[in-house]
Amino acid sequence: MKSFKKIFGDLPVTLKVVLLAFFIVLMYFVKEASYMYVTMKTNVESLVGSRMEFVARTAALVINGDSHQQIVKAYLDRDPDLTKRDDFKKIQRILRRIQKINELGSDIYTLVQPQWKENSLVFITMSNPKTYVGNSIPLNPSALECLRTGKPTRTAFYQDRKGTWISAYAPIRNKKRSVIAIVAVDYKVDDELRAAAQQVAQWAGLPSLALLFFFLLLAALVGRSIASPLDEMTDAVVSVADGVPGGNIFTVRRDEIGRLAQAVNGMLESSTRNSMDSRGELSTLRDEKEQLSKNLHAKELELKRTIQAYQALLGKLDEGCLIFLKDGKVLPQYSKICEDYLEVHPDKVPIWTVLGMDDKIGEALVEAIFAERQPVHETLAKLPQSRRHSNGRRIKLTYHPLRNSNKDITGIVTIASMEGQENRNKVTPPPLPETNLRFADKILRYKHQVAHYIRNTRGGLHVLLGAVHNSAVLRSEAAREILDEIRSGALLFSLNTVEEKTKLVDEAFSALKSNPGHSKFVDQFESQVAELQTCIDDFVKESENLLGLELNSNDHTLEISHRELLDFSKAIANASSPAEIKESFDAHFVREPVIKFIAHFDDLIQQLAQKYGKRIHPLRITGGETRIVPEAYLELLAELIHPLKNAIEFGIELPAERLVAGKEEAGQINLHISLAKGTESDWLFITVEDDGAGINLDALKEKLRRQGDEKAASASDYELVQKVLETNFSTAKSDSHETERGEGLHHLQRSTKDLGGSVEVMSVRGRGTQISIMVPYKENIEVGRLPIIEAA
Repeated sequence: MKSFKKIFGDLPVTLKVVLLAFFIVLMYFVKEASYMYVTMKTNVESLVGSRMEFVARTAALVINGDSHQQIVKAYLDRDPDLTKRDDFKKIQRILRRIQKINELGSDIYTLVQPQWKENSLVFITMSNPKTYVGNSIPLNPSALECLRTGKPTRTAFYQDRKGTWISAYAPIRNKKRSVIAIVAVDYKVDDELRAAAQQVAQWAGLPSLALLFFFLLLAALVGRSIASPLDEMTDAVVSVADGVPGGNIFTVRRDEIGRLAQAVNGMLESSTRNSMDSRGELSTLRDEKEQLSKNLHAKELELKRTIQAYQALLGKLDEGCLIFLKDGKVLPQYSKICEDYLEVHPDKVPIWTVLGMDDKIGEALVEAIFAERQPVHETLAKLPQSRRHSNGRRIKLTYHPLRNSNKDITGIVTIASMEGQENRNKVTPPPLPETNLRFADKILRYKHQVAHYIRNTRGGLHVLLGAVHNSAVLRSEAAREILDEIRSGALLFSLNTVEEKTKLVDEAFSALKSNPGHSKFVDQFESQVAELQTCIDDFVKESENLLGLELNSNDHTLEISHRELLDFSKAIANASSPAEIKESFDAHFVREPVIKFIAHFDDLIQQLAQKYGKRIHPLRITGGETRIVPEAYLELLAELIHPLKNAIEFGIELPAERLVAGKEEAGQINLHISLAKGTESDWLFITVEDDGAGINLDALKEKLRRQGDEKAASASDYELVQKVLETNFSTAKSDSHETERGEGLHHLQRSTKDLGGSVEVMSVRGRGTQISIMVPYKENIEVGRLPIIEAA
């Protein structure tokens, strides 16, 4: 300990500050990396565990409990032909098919708990052709909970000599709904944990090194600012001790060093006044001054050599690294490989010139980044993500914000890597199948909506191909609306591949619309549409077992419980007229709860909230038990996606803004459905409301004025806010987000008018927006033309 204190005490002040900064930043990165790995490990456990629980639950639902009970009885009777029984083979085929569909490397098997082995479970059937019926394994708490409660369970991570595993269990029930066995699924998660560790290592790579270099450089400058006046004062005191008076030490500091410098200056002045008559002493003072200048020059050279060493280190990483500041200037401490990759001296020109941007656009973007008017990752995404090198290869660009202790952005680290270099030391885990993991649960729960979306998408793609040779369709907004509907549905059901392909089709359509009839753009558009069709077909092929009959029919299957059938049977028996029988039939088999067709919107809300950096409570639905004829309102219910998207993107504020406004951080969106009696018919009311910022009527009026709407200036507030429903209302970007609130609402109004109803928009600045829909209520499929009312 004493030797360490001596060694550390002998080090220069600058080096002490640098070492202290190094250890502080290093400990920070170690803590962050550990926390990131634990978080990712927890996410892997939750994600994989949910998937295995879903697989076990699926297998348990498919297996016939009574057949399995007969197999258990045969096992207890020691039947020598147990594995040759048809029911045994059938269950084995089911387990093997589920194992194959879900691409599991481990077995799926069924277990029972015999009376003579209270702490063990016994294998009965399994997906492995090599049977091991009768073998036993210890009973763990998760399996015991599944047996006792009849609820699917799963284990946490556990290890054995073969690796790290997670297991899931689901109950098998007989006709009496008694749990007679459980399905067990094991999954080895070593690959997922390695991928998590690799992502943490990737995060702690070059960006952390750049940040570490930045702090070390800052520490060196701080240490130098402390050491420099100390060196001057030391030299001055030594000179006085030798009888040679020195000059004043220049300082404007008021800290301890500044007060010490003032005291030394007083001593020097006293010594100088006593020896000003000596010309030799004046010559000595000049020599001292020159020596001090030489020492200062030597220190500057030392600092430059340190910077050059860091630049050389960064240059060996095959990636260029630079930092630009709020004024667009690039720090001179960039890696020299930047000059080769970006083909410019970055510190000689502003960052927008380095990135090849227009000066005004680049300057505005840099200002927006540091002002943080919106989430910084969204603004950084508007900067060039790549550029073409003169050798023909592409340079990839990534951006990482640097923040101070107040969380303010102080600089942006820009990493430039040659195409192919960025993957040299990075391992990306292979993507998991969409159907098996991310989407199977949504497809099962919303298979009717998915099938409806697939049918509409296929029809829409046919219309898009017709637009190539139909100038009227090409000029209209119909094609653009089709692409918007396809993209919205892809977002709703998390079909990321379909969403990406739709963006490419949209870009090709824009090029074709600007160059109608041009063979090059026609071929590009048809090619992109064909790729989107292939993508849809691939998804349908993967999901056809889950979608079933829903996919090939415009009708949807109706699931009805045994109790509802008994209730219908009793209603028939007690009916006094055919009209009562028909009403009971419509109530049970024609009308369905509306919640069945709108519950999936909450998934969309949470996805969009995460995308825009906002917090939203779960969608609050009231009146979801209201029963409707689905065929009459499917199009209208599908169009509700537009007011919900608008509420999140333009209505609900960011958490910080809501706190300033005195609101809760998380916003709330309500969806209310109700019925009301009318003189000629009943009416269905649907209301979508949020507690966001509301619509800025002044900004809306100014936008309409710029679009040439002469009536906007004299319109009432009510008339003005209804403008967002019009087809020609522009959604172009402007200074005010509120003026974009009408995106897609004309689709909603069109569907409502087709049903003979009306839409009304109400908004209070700072309190939120409400969209009310009123349409005639259709009680059965035999009602003829619906009554039409005039819009309010």
